[in-house]
Amino acid sequence: MARLVDTLLSNWRASPAARRYQGLSGRERALVNVLVAAVVIAGVYSLVASLVDFRQLAVTRYLEEETDLGWMQDNRGKVSVGQGQGTARSDTLLSTVVRTTAIEFGFQPRRTQTEGDGVGVRIEAEAFDKVLRWAYALETRHGVEITNADIDVHSPGRVNARFSLR
Repeated sequence: MARLVDTLLSNWRASPAARRYQGLSGRERALVNVLVAAVVIAGVYSLVASLVDFRQLAVTRYLEEETDLGWMQDNRGKVSVGQGQGTARSDTLLSTVVRTTAIEFGFQPRRTQTEGDGVGVRIEAEAFDKVLRWAYALETRHGVEITNADIDVHSPGRVNARFSLR
């Protein structure tokens, strides 16, 4: 540490700013010292104030989360949680779930349209394994029921498919 301080001091003494500082009158040097001290104090104050604000925000957030957790634990028995089918998509449109899940698997359905109480999906020239993994994810992760699936070979490894989902 002492070595670092010595290096910094020797670099300061050799710098043009130090020579200029030495060329100032006593009054001017005192003014520069006061200004430097004010800047350092303002910087330290700013740093400490931001840390205190961050801590206060973190404590507030923690207390809010703790309150939410307590409410959830108190009301745990009042909520019935479904088993599997339909639970993950209660507030989400089925067509949105279908499209976002397809994008996850690296393709875009050619057409998605509402059919009665479900959605019809048309997929063209997509990899067979992607389509099957997508359909499996819809059923297992999102509780979507596949009521009808027509899959035709487009080319080796690629298929055209029509799904009816609910």
